[in-house]
Amino acid sequence: MKEKMHELELQYNSLKFRISRSANQALQRFRDNSHIAVLRYDHPISNAQTFPITETVPGTIQFHDMSLFSEHIQNSKSQYQLIFIQSIWDVSPETLVPVLDKIHKYQSNAKVVFLDWYAPIHIPQPEILEMVDLYVKKQVLKEHQQYTGMYNTNLLEYENQHNDNYQCNLANIRYIQVDLDILSEKLFTGWNFATDRRLTEQLKKKFYLNKDRPIDVHCRIFAPSERKSWYQHMRGRAYDAVQEIAQKRSQQFKILSENARVPYHKYINELAHSKLCISPFGYGEICWRDFEAILAG
Repeated sequence: MKEKMHELELQYNSLKFRISRSANQALQRFRDNSHIAVLRYDHPISNAQTFPITETVPGTIQFHDMSLFSEHIQNSKSQYQLIFIQSIWDVSPETLVPVLDKIHKYQSNAKVVFLDWYAPIHIPQPEILEMVDLYVKKQVLKEHQQYTGMYNTNLLEYENQHNDNYQCNLANIRYIQVDLDILSEKLFTGWNFATDRRLTEQLKKKFYLNKDRPIDVHCRIFAPSERKSWYQHMRGRAYDAVQEIAQKRSQQFKILSENARVPYHKYINELAHSKLCISPFGYGEICWRDFEAILAG
């Protein structure tokens, strides 16, 4: 009996080895013949933009380091049809331009797509517009003329205009201008928070079907008492406004207004039991909470 078991174990290990070897060979074949390369920044926000590519296109080659990617482009024998580039939010043009130069030199037939995952709606890298075939953002302004001149984010200007307690010296902030003809040709709306894996998984749980909603208004916002940046001031004003309503209408409405973080499952459960969700601007005009509110119905 032991000999029989030992023989079966050997057969199983042999089969497992052959399957593993076949899978690796198949994977290597995909890699050798791959026509898509993705340089991506690994972050929960940026992953929502690359997930539809990396998880659905077999054989996509992924890189997480710009220097390694640049070296690969220069030395690889593979010729790509599509190259997607996603960088950290504060990368400088001086860092990006040499990488794009290498792509044009060593991968001259490749179409280059820059994936701008940054929250603000402005164009932070106008210097690279002429070097890419498409410039893809999570959301874009309907009127492209608004891109003719903008600071790091137009929310900074917004807060300057609407908050007497916060005034930023705009002279010290980078003012960005773009060529509208080039921008209109290359600017596209791409994947965004709606394609975030976490949200698509939560959608399967069908929170939106819940009809038991005892919370009238949900407002869970991080609003520090000491507010230094335009972001903290803007979010803080939203929190303060809801707090004022909660104090005046506590007998009339049940308002959940807290300046504290909770585990994600608890947060989503709160939304699913709320009638209304307060979703103020973040670093950009559109944020996760907009989609989470839809998710929760």
